[in-house]
Amino acid sequence: MQSLAYKLVKKIADKQAVDALIPLLKEDNATTRFYAAKALGGIGGQHAVEALAKALNDPDFSVRHMAAKALVNIGDAAAVESLIDALKNNDERVRKIAANALGDLGNKNAVPALVAALNDNCEAVQKAAQKALEKLK
Repeated sequence: MQSLAYKLVKKIADKQAVDALIPLLKEDNATTRFYAAKALGGIGGQHAVEALAKALNDPDFSVRHMAAKALVNIGDAAAVESLIDALKNNDERVRKIAANALGDLGNKNAVPALVAALNDNCEAVQKAAQKALEKLK
């Protein structure tokens, strides 16, 4: 059912749907949160970016991953800032996703944060930051 809801919201692409989707990011069901993040990425807007930035701290990894992908899909300056902030997340997987996402976005404002991530205590984050910087050359 969540997949059908996502397809309908995506098709409508109504900015007002953001207000209906944001509370779904707090549902108990991780699948619901996943599809809410995916739908928000298809719609965009400042409120969607703010909600997705919070979803980068979701307890479920698949939701965090989708939130990062949704921010890449939105691609605006606020999304870039949210992903830069995610480079400081406690979860190394979130930091790695953020580094990869910043490389995909291609926004040069991410360079200083990615350079700092080269010194991350996790080798996977370091490698992701290096690859992202190579994309930004």
